[in-house]
Order: sequence, then C-alpha cells, then structure tokens
Amino acid sequence: MRATNFFVLLILGLYFFCAPPLAAQSARLRVTITHPTERETLYASPEAYLFSVKVEGWVETSNPEPSLIRVRLDILRGRELTGSLTTRLSPDGFFAIPVAVNPGATEFNDLHTTCPDCHYASALALPRGQVTLRVTATDPSGAQAIAERHIVVDLSDYVRVPVQVMDADAPTRALANIIVTGSTRLYLWRARSVSGTTDATGLAQVRVEALAESTSRYVFQIAPTIVNGFLYQGVETKELTLKPGQTQIAPIVLRARGQRGQITGRLDVSGAPLTLRAIDAATGATMAISTTQDAFAFRDAPVARYVLALDRDELAARARDADPISVDLTRAHSAHITTTLTTRAISSRVVRGKINAAPIAWIALGGETRATRINPATGEFALYNVSPSARTLTVTAPGFFSQVVALDDARISVALTAQPALQKIAWGSGALMLPPETRAEVASNRITLTNGWVWGEGDGAFTIETAEAIIATESARLALERTPNRAWLIVMSGSARATFRANQNSVNVGAGQMLALTARSAAQVVPFDPIALRVLSEGERNPVNVVVASSLDAQVRDTLARWGINVAQIVTFATYALIVLALIGAPALVWRAWRRQ
Repeated sequence: MRATNFFVLLILGLYFFCAPPLAAQSARLRVTITHPTERETLYASPEAYLFSVKVEGWVETSNPEPSLIRVRLDILRGRELTGSLTTRLSPDGFFAIPVAVNPGATEFNDLHTTCPDCHYASALALPRGQVTLRVTATDPSGAQAIAERHIVVDLSDYVRVPVQVMDADAPTRALANIIVTGSTRLYLWRARSVSGTTDATGLAQVRVEALAESTSRYVFQIAPTIVNGFLYQGVETKELTLKPGQTQIAPIVLRARGQRGQITGRLDVSGAPLTLRAIDAATGATMAISTTQDAFAFRDAPVARYVLALDRDELAARARDADPISVDLTRAHSAHITTTLTTRAISSRVVRGKINAAPIAWIALGGETRATRINPATGEFALYNVSPSARTLTVTAPGFFSQVVALDDARISVALTAQPALQKIAWGSGALMLPPETRAEVASNRITLTNGWVWGEGDGAFTIETAEAIIATESARLALERTPNRAWLIVMSGSARATFRANQNSVNVGAGQMLALTARSAAQVVPFDPIALRVLSEGERNPVNVVVASSLDAQVRDTLARWGINVAQIVTFATYALIVLALIGAPALVWRAWRRQ
C-alpha cells in the first residue's frame, strides 16, 4: 500500500514540476505556444547581424470573433519585467510576436537579402541569460488564459587563450612564428576554427569565442608551419573547457618538432661531373652539387618548393639536355621526396649572344611566344637545343624597339634602339629608366611602381615603392621587376634597403645580391644568380609586346604624307582667302567702273 501511494505521489510530482507551466486555462479559453520550445537556447555570436525570432502560437476560444481577443507577451528575467507588447489574434486564431535576440548588433543593409525572415529589428528585445516568455490571452468578457516558455539567450563573447609552443627536442626552447589552431562546435552545430601565431617568446594569444550560458570546448593543435626552412609539426593536441563567463585562462603548452627536407634522385649519365642545382622557387636561393654518380642527394635542405636543373653549358658540351623538374617539399609529410632526372642526347646547336640595351630583355626563337631572359648584369644570353631549321630570333626589351635577328652566327650581338616614350628619371649624377610598359607614378625622388620594370644607377636618396615593400637607396645600380608572376630586386652595385609592408621587417640588399619581394616569401636575401632567374622563368610567355621600328622607306612615306597634308591645308586656306577677297573686292571694282562712266 505504501509503495502504491509513493508511486502516485511520484507521478503527481512529475506532472507538476515537469509539465509546461500553464495557468488559468479554462474550457473556453486556452493558449498554446509553439515557438520557441521549452528550454530552447537562442544563440548569437559577437559578430552576428541583428536577428529576431517570433514567439508563435494559437488561442483556443469559443468566441466567434478571435480577432477580439487581446494577446500580451511579457518578457521576464527572474521577476524583472524587461519588455511587454499587446496585440490581437489573427482571424484564424494565431499570433506571432517578433523579438530581437541580439539587440544593438549591426543591422543588415540592402545588399544582404539571404535571410529577410530573420534579420530585422523588433520592438521587443530579449535580455541575456534565463528568460521567461509569458503569453496572456484576454477575451472581451475579461477571462484570461496564460502560457509560459522558459528559454536561454546566449550571447557569446571573445576571450584570449594563451598558448605556449616549445621545441619537442629542446624543451626549454620557445618557437616563434608557429601557427596554432583551435577548433570547436558550439551547441554541436556551429563550427568555429581560430588561429594565432607565436611571437618571439613562443606565445600565441588565440582569440576564441566563448559561450556565456554553457561550456565551450576547444581542441588546440599546431598547424604544419615552415619557419627558416624547418617544417614544424605538433606532437600533441590539448583540449580546453571554458566555463560560462570565464576570462582568466592558464596558458596551454604545446610541443612541436621541426625537420629539414631531403631530395634524392638518379641521373642516367656518367663521365665528367655534372652540376645539379636545386633552386628555391620563392626566393631564388640555390643549392648546387657536382656529381659523377648516377645517384644524387640534397640532404638537410630547407623545406620549400624547388626547381631542379642541370647546368646547361655542361650538358651542351656533351650534346645532351634535360628539362627542369619541380619538387615540392612542403607537401611531403616526411619532408623527403625522390625524383629522377633523365638526360637525352641532342644534336642541335647552341646560340649565344649579348644585348647592349636594358638589363631586362627576352630572346625568342622565330615567332615563338615563349622566351628566355638575358643575364641582367652582363646582357648575355644562351639558347640551348636550337633546332637547325631555326632562322631568326626576336629580341624584346621594355622601352626599346624589338629587333628580329638572323641566326647566321653562333654568337650574336644586338644593340636595341630606345623608344621615344622611354622616360629617364634624374637620380643624382645618373638616372632611372621607366619604360612605357611600366605603370608607375613619379614624384620628385620617389617612384610608386604598380606593375612593370625600373632600372638604372645613380646617387642620392631615392625611394621605390611597390605593394609589397618600400625600397630606399643612396647609391646603387639596380633593376626592379614587378609582374603578376614575380617581383625581384637585383642590386648589381651599391646597396638598397627593403622594408616589407606586411610586417615592417627590413633587410639590406648589397652588391651582387637579389631579393624576392613577393609577400608570401620570407625576406631572404640571396646571391644574384642569373641561372636561377632564367630557370625560374623558363617556359613563360614573353611579358613585353613586340614593337618593331618602322623601316626607312616607311618613315619617308609617312613624312611625305604628313607634308602632303600640310601642303593641302595651306592650299585650301589660300583658296578660301582668295574667294573671300574676291567677294569683298568685286563690288568695289563694279562701283568704280560705274563712276567712271
């Protein structure tokens, strides 16, 4: 009997404590809230646009005119009434009252039309935290019915999590410039991924989004990062649980291990030593080995993207050739890759020459669009494996008329003629050259280079600006190239200082050095290597249009034509003048003749 009574009391207790709170419901008036649901969480991030939800439901009534029934929504936080609004039922007995979830947030503008049903302002606003929504229906007789919903409004905020990164092989050594990532799912549906980079002390302050009404769980790890030629990878992950409203967070310690790369391969030739170069595709830095073995290896190589190339002069002397091969160590998880270089016998000739013009020029065989660039320091070039059927080559340089040269000799010397549009910008006792193909602005001793080429030598303070860096020099002979494919600074003599806009780091570029200005590459100054420049640009299209100067007879025809136009204009003017004089003088002559009679 006692067990039966206990069971009955338990059922009644569950009914009273767990059933949706309803009050004053009568047989002829009843309120039902359909949205939001009981204990539902309405969530908004700190950067979310303003959005609203609707408190929806219906009223059961015996009144034949439902629109006469008033519905009042009260918003309560604890016992505090934070907002209230009264409306009437629709003719079908339903109600929908909008409330703003994150009041004060940025509103959608006219360009955002992806969710007009959610992102709008409302007369009522929900407070943070535990909220009670109370809907009261009142009919014309004064009878009332009440229904409530208890919800949670979670407006998250940002906190910073300190993450310390240490070297796994040297526990006391902190690692700088390492990327740390954190990931989570808020309320199991909103994914978040954040990252931060360690400073000089190995500490990264990672900004994460933390819930205000529930716990937030993040998993932190180290993303594969290349620093100073080492590929660093994490050896562990750490999980962090943030309590609601927590702001004080102890540092998380993560460890990473760095490793260098390695390139191995095989050659299919033997005999005299061959020079093999591994050229960093981003910086132009070159590693070279000389080998007589069929196998080769670049060990302890900085992790980067490389182009492998054999010395073309050595291959030409042995009537052989080989195409460059790209090797990407950044994609190899073990930082080890094996490739094979194959050489092939050739019987074609080698054409060498020198360009006496700009330090930036290209050579193309016949009508080909792909070209080989010259050595910027000497103007020399070499074309390998030239077909015996080739009869001409085309020389192009920005700011100069192109020239088509017959392949009569194995060694060619070409002197280009400057175009009238080639600008000469005074620089102390010297000058900088600005070709018409270059897009730049000149102001006093400053050039803002958007795209193209600048070269020359001089002395005195001068600045060249690009999107990547600011280059300042007092005295130098230099060449600067900025195209969609690359941006190089080459200093043949003197020196220049480049300050990168991205991080304000500065590097000095001395005589016989070059620097890749591309934003992604490290600020690494490397020895000037014309072979590296040629290999990295091999197979690319000529970036300069072919502009051939008019022939002598064409220039004479143009001059005569211009003279003919001028003569015709003079004759026409004289004819019109005579006609005007005749029109003016004829009446006078007639008058005089009449008077004499």
